[in-house]
Amino acid sequence: MSDAGTRPRFLDDLGHELARVAARDQRRGARPRSRARTAVLAVVATLLLATVAGAATGTLPLPGSGGPHFVTRDATGSFAPAVVRELAVLARPRTAQDSMGSAAAFVTGAGSPAPGSSLRVVPGGPMPGQEHATAISLPVWLLPADGGTVSMQVLPEGADGPASAFAADAAMVESRRARMTVGDDLVGLAPNGIRSVTATLSDGSQVRLQVHDNVYGARLAGSVSGVSFDR
Repeated sequence: MSDAGTRPRFLDDLGHELARVAARDQRRGARPRSRARTAVLAVVATLLLATVAGAATGTLPLPGSGGPHFVTRDATGSFAPAVVRELAVLARPRTAQDSMGSAAAFVTGAGSPAPGSSLRVVPGGPMPGQEHATAISLPVWLLPADGGTVSMQVLPEGADGPASAFAADAAMVESRRARMTVGDDLVGLAPNGIRSVTATLSDGSQVRLQVHDNVYGARLAGSVSGVSFDR
């Protein structure tokens, strides 16, 4: 995905195709197809206006259940009380270090995440001596999303497109469904009182991960088949 200030490549390709068709018609002595060409140019103009608007307002199209969503980079929001009761980290004061900075351009996910209210967190990594796992190095943010849900946003190193993300309510957090994998990395949320989780890999291996600020994460040596809370 290109940044909002970059001209999409498909517009250049479309321009080349229009020039090719015009040259062909001229060689054949054909009468210009003015009506069809006008319709195509109108579509191109609309796309160009959308691109310029995105660059001017700091908005980006986001995938969602009802089609693209547009979220301003400084959009703010709040978490639902039920979610905050499950995740104490959401109640802490926000500081300058919590800002997503340029990564806010790549906020993604269903609904309307609010990068202006982001909280940067450091996931707890593997317990000492654990095999099949190493520490995660991806930056992780928690953002309020539609209905006060919590959206976890992870931007892989060197990425130039949307972050990987999910949104969860209190029930999802409690039932261990507030997690995702990004390549070989596992990141997720654990409710208050959970100090470690156990990730089971597809080969049956188990890895214990620490929980820090309600967040756990690690780079694993295999795909994840399940996660359980250690109480």
